Amino acid sequence: MLKNLEHYVQVLKIEKNHSSNTIDSYLSDIKSFEKYLVKRKISFKQIVNEAEIIQKYFKYLNRSKISPTSIKRKYSSLSSYFSYLIDRKIIKKNPLNGIYTPKLSKKLPTVLSIEEIKRGMVGEIFISI
Repeated sequence: MLKNLEHYVQVLKIEKNHSSNTIDSYLSDIKSFEKYLVKRKISFKQIVNEAEIIQKYFKYLNRSKISPTSIKRKYSSLSSYFSYLIDRKIIKKNPLNGIYTPKLSKKLPTVLSIEEIKRGMVGEIFISI
């Protein structure tokens, strides 16, 4: 149903030089999107012309308790695919325009306590002697 997937994979391998893990992840995400579309009898033409279809897909992912990191990756996978279609003049605009994914929380770095720093300094002095 989705257009030019096999050629897209070749572009990822040869032109973009992506690793096989990256390609597998992208394909998995794109095929997951395709299953969503097939189950709801949504055509490729509808995706390109009706932005709310993709909005509903991301709302569906949120409701499905998929982690924000995974949703972000799915967005990136679809964005790459749609950019490929635009480059090949198969579609005129990216249907993801105006779609926003959840913000990812940033983890604070782990810091050493004063005692750990003192022990490290003392240990370093003994090591250098």
